[in-house]
Amino acid sequence: ASGTYTGSGSYVVTISKSLNILGGWDSTFTTRSGFSIIDGQNTRTGVSTYNGTVTIDHFQIQNGYSTGDGGGIRIQGNLNLNNSLVINNRNGGQNSGRAGGIYNKGNLTLNNSTVEGNILEGSSSGAGGISVDQGIFTINNSTITGNQGAGIYIGYYGQTTIINSTITNNVSESGGGISINGS
Repeated sequence: ASGTYTGSGSYVVTISKSLNILGGWDSTFTTRSGFSIIDGQNTRTGVSTYNGTVTIDHFQIQNGYSTGDGGGIRIQGNLNLNNSLVINNRNGGQNSGRAGGIYNKGNLTLNNSTVEGNILEGSSSGAGGISVDQGIFTINNSTITGNQGAGIYIGYYGQTTIINSTITNNVSESGGGISINGS
């Protein structure tokens, strides 16, 4: 149901198997009226996935914080993020390839979603928006904007396909929109 969900561990939500999570429903689960919010409260990562294929639809992942890989979402497995927002997350660590918004070390497909206002602190390699350290990233009809640190960082072992999407107003020392550290 719509509402704000918080946690007390390293992640608000940890998913270790194939799963579909459909948010934004009213309390009777008859009408989808908005977003369900996963809030890291500026102390933990919002979502961590590993193993299986996960679909997250109609969620807002916000206020995540990490000194490791991803402030908003950390992916090791397959994630389809649909009709969602990843906003105002932060990464304060020193790992290469890290991200304020989404860290991908699996396969990520972003559909009709926005990654905005995420922050990568410091000057090491990575992204304010999305880091494709390894794996495959496909972005469809989505927007990556207003991130501090590259909008998209592509590491040595990452692949990215961009279809009908907007990457704008991202600020970085190297590659504001897209930073490529590999072939």
